[in-house]
Amino acid sequence: MSVLSLGDLGSILGCHSTVPVPGRDLLVINSEAIEEGSGDGLNYAYVVDIANSEAPRVISSLPLPTPSKGLPYARYYDKGGRFGPHNQHHYQGNRAHLAARNHVFMTYFNAGLRLYDISDPLQPTEVGWFVPEDPRERRGTLPSVLVTQFEDVLVDARGYAYCTDKNHGLFVLRYAGASD
Repeated sequence: MSVLSLGDLGSILGCHSTVPVPGRDLLVINSEAIEEGSGDGLNYAYVVDIANSEAPRVISSLPLPTPSKGLPYARYYDKGGRFGPHNQHHYQGNRAHLAARNHVFMTYFNAGLRLYDISDPLQPTEVGWFVPEDPRERRGTLPSVLVTQFEDVLVDARGYAYCTDKNHGLFVLRYAGASD
């Protein structure tokens, strides 16, 4: 008999982030890609119903990012560097941060920033993304190949998304989405 380990459900971290959705009985949880390429098991990003706090349950998963047509790779696993979820926008009840009830902002390493609509938490959809051209200059030791590696995202109440990348530095993007 085979037993699943934490490494079978993503990286060895098990769970990287657990973020409550403001005003809803939902959490968005995700693992973190650790290995480059397809070294990890499939990393996850789930929506969890916590209406019954004694029995939380996974109700859906966020769609896996796919590259735009015309790129020289068919899957982000093939691009190089780390691919998988890393960090979400954390509202934390701070009035200076966007309180997104229907959208999840998540960094996905070589797949950049992803935006998911969870207005129907049983059927999340990807509604936007930003993946810059790969950096031309190395500013850090990782990843082993010079590709985009989005780490963190924070969205202020005005809709500006601040994203960090290992070699690019800081990107400031404007979220022009529907009112959350």
